[in-house]
Amino acid sequence: MEQVGGFDDAMWFYAEDLDLCWRLHHAGWATRYVPAARVHHDHAAAARAAWGEQRLVRSQAAAYAWMRRRRGAARTLAVAALNAGVPAVRAAALTPAAVAGSPGAAARRRRWEWWWRLHRTAAVRGLRP
Repeated sequence: MEQVGGFDDAMWFYAEDLDLCWRLHHAGWATRYVPAARVHHDHAAAARAAWGEQRLVRSQAAAYAWMRRRRGAARTLAVAALNAGVPAVRAAALTPAAVAGSPGAAARRRRWEWWWRLHRTAAVRGLRP
């Protein structure tokens, strides 16, 4: 932790673990998976209380912001385009089946639309300098 300067104050609340592991890797350290390790984590308890459903956009925006800082804007924009573009295409492809009343098609279409909106919104926020 001392070698890489600990957590980066600019990476607050989301993506700080991603950033720390990235910097540790580049300093020559390795991460290991320990199957026997157990941690109880009340998933999103603080974030849900602070931001409600906006926590998902904030989390993804933080990941895009991290990527922009560490990997560059061009690469981040390409990843964001894929993350938003693929669900948009899938939602569009499901439209005829949803209109025709195919079982489950409308629900799948709404899910892909949600995924597209999440990444579109998060990418815009995360790509801001």
